[in-house]
Amino acid sequence: MATDDEGGDLPALISTAEACLDDDDAAQAVGPAIRALERCRAAGDRPTAARAARLLLLAHLARGDVRGAAGDLGRKELDAAKKAGDKSAEATTLLALAETAGGQEPTEQLQRWAKDSIGLFKEIGDRKMYATALLALAGLRLKASRPEEAAKASSEATAIFRELGDKRGEAWALHAAAEAYAFDGLADEAVREARKALELLRQLGLRKAEAAELHAISRWLLLRGHAQEAIEVVNQALEILEEVYALADAREIAYWKTLVLAHTKANNTASALRAARDGFDRCEDARDKSGEGNAHLLISAVQSNSGKFGKAIRSATKATYAFEDAGNQSGRGEALCVMSRIRGRLGLFDKALRDLEEALNAFEDLGDMLGQGRALQQRSEVFMGKKDMKSALRCAVEARELFQDTKDASGEAQALLQVSTAELAGGNFERAGRAAEEAKGLFAEMDDMVGEASAELMAMATQMRSEDYDAAVKTGKRALALYREFGDRLQDEVYTMMQISIAQIMSVVKKEQAGTATEKALQDGANKAKNYAKEAIAIANSSHDPRSKGFAQYGMGYVLGVTGPYPEAMIMTVEAVGCFKECKDYQWEAAGFLLVANHHSVLSDQFGQARDLAEEVVWMAQQVSDGALEDEGWVMLDRINEARQANEQRQQKAKMAQAIQRQIVPFVQQGTQEQAPQQQTSMSAPAAQVSQARLDLGKNLTPETVAALITDLALQMIGDDVELEKDMPLMEAGLTSNTAVMFRDAIKNSIPGLKLPVTLSFDYPSVGAISEFIAEQLWSGT
Repeated sequence: MATDDEGGDLPALISTAEACLDDDDAAQAVGPAIRALERCRAAGDRPTAARAARLLLLAHLARGDVRGAAGDLGRKELDAAKKAGDKSAEATTLLALAETAGGQEPTEQLQRWAKDSIGLFKEIGDRKMYATALLALAGLRLKASRPEEAAKASSEATAIFRELGDKRGEAWALHAAAEAYAFDGLADEAVREARKALELLRQLGLRKAEAAELHAISRWLLLRGHAQEAIEVVNQALEILEEVYALADAREIAYWKTLVLAHTKANNTASALRAARDGFDRCEDARDKSGEGNAHLLISAVQSNSGKFGKAIRSATKATYAFEDAGNQSGRGEALCVMSRIRGRLGLFDKALRDLEEALNAFEDLGDMLGQGRALQQRSEVFMGKKDMKSALRCAVEARELFQDTKDASGEAQALLQVSTAELAGGNFERAGRAAEEAKGLFAEMDDMVGEASAELMAMATQMRSEDYDAAVKTGKRALALYREFGDRLQDEVYTMMQISIAQIMSVVKKEQAGTATEKALQDGANKAKNYAKEAIAIANSSHDPRSKGFAQYGMGYVLGVTGPYPEAMIMTVEAVGCFKECKDYQWEAAGFLLVANHHSVLSDQFGQARDLAEEVVWMAQQVSDGALEDEGWVMLDRINEARQANEQRQQKAKMAQAIQRQIVPFVQQGTQEQAPQQQTSMSAPAAQVSQARLDLGKNLTPETVAALITDLALQMIGDDVELEKDMPLMEAGLTSNTAVMFRDAIKNSIPGLKLPVTLSFDYPSVGAISEFIAEQLWSGT
């Protein structure tokens, strides 16, 4: 082997470059790798030159220099090794290309290079490099969504490194195995292997790698639902980074993101916001503008999750400015997508579409086809919110074509689900079903059971809409089997069982109406529906997950609404609404309100309460941009009105019958005739008092004082740090569906006697509009 006449021998240079890469210090690895490569070439030491070239390529890739990693260096070394017949150099260069050329070559080519290098290393008996090549292949198998093969290759590499006494290699192999297990949904196994890797890294004193492994463990703990433990572990990782780096490293923001997510999962909103701001402070101190942008997005996510949408939009806007200052067009595009998503939830569809247009332009300038595909998918969602199904379908189809061009099967399958959703909303059940089937096929090819189950549920939704309930039950059972085979998807299991129970009971109703089933068959079908709902409740109760409980109770409330007993149906549905409210799932909370309204109307003739709830559903659906749910709310309002009118007609007929009877049998007791007017006077007195109180208040108030009062009440709900202008939309300023109800109640308490609709903040979206509406009541005598 050649020696380095300036600064030691070549093995020392190679070891220095390897150690720098192991310690996550790619910048320091470049110099030694370049010097080693130059001197090996001068000395004609081709195997060591190939090794140095590999380290140089890896250093470029770790620094984010994709052009440097994907340049001609690897291919030139490969050609030279083949011409010289040097199998060691050829194997090393093939491995380098497999590890670093991902941005330029398809995954299939990378896997071929990795397998060829494995064969050559095995042939020449280099077990350490053979194990290293196995790790490269494991990573590529994982990218190709083949986690079982990735885990197998990682386990073989682990055994070889352990046999060789190479703790570094063993730690990397254990981590690779953990990644494969996590990808396959086996979070417990992932944490187990990662903790073994962590112990080895601590023995080696590789502090940065130790922090990275702790971060990985925290992510997998979150998959298991262990949010508090994840918080403790990721905090350990952050302490190491602050010890190692005086200023934040560019990758540190990912750790803060995990901490914010863990606090959010633990329902610690204040802690999540504090963590996001701490991350921002670290990035600001390091003058890392891209990091600042990502921190602003974390802050925005916390604010959005807590219903402070106005603040969330402002934070996302700050993110776009930070990314622009950093020259990070990709980050700016992602921030614009975040802004669009929030505005879509608020029903600000035109602004949301403008944000996405800017994001698309940014991704197009970068040639980022995947980014364009994601932005088009989001545009499809916004158009659905606008009920423009033609445009929604067009965007979903365009997204699918982009994912096809990039050979992104997962993205294509997700786009097909959107196509199916748009077709279903447009009433094209057959095309919706075909798109769902295509998506299911793609997920099956990728061995993605969760994706396949979601496609089955989409197909089930299509069958439900076309009233093919028996087929929907069968499809739902297939989805349930997939979730159970995958494991650890209790919430998805409960949701699917809820859907099956509803499909089952609707099948019973349809057959009963058509008269196509015996009494026994109908009873058996109803019992099956109840059994699925009961099993869902049992699973949900064991999970202690409020959303799962909400799904299970909703399903049982739906079934009992058909079969009885009706009081239990009402109790179950109200409890479901409470669960959805607890986990801030506004769409399902609204759906629960809709079912309660139905029970009030159909089962108890309480039309006033039913109407208030249905109006609340319409308003909430508009806030979360759920056009289908909004339509159901309007349909329910029509049904309630029809039921109320029918009930009034029945009551009127009953009163007429009583009047006729009174004419036939006149009063014989004088006291009864004299007491009736007194009762009438006492009944009408409160209404007169309320009316008078309102008129008196009108004399003491002015339009200016009303506007000031409304502004003050709004700020109490939103936060007094907002500059609230008269015509500013309250929902954009930060008012949420929950605080909007509180806001309406506060106005009623402050100005008694007002008649305010449940949808006040939607019908009159600003302080100015609400003030004018109230003024009209106070001074027009209405």
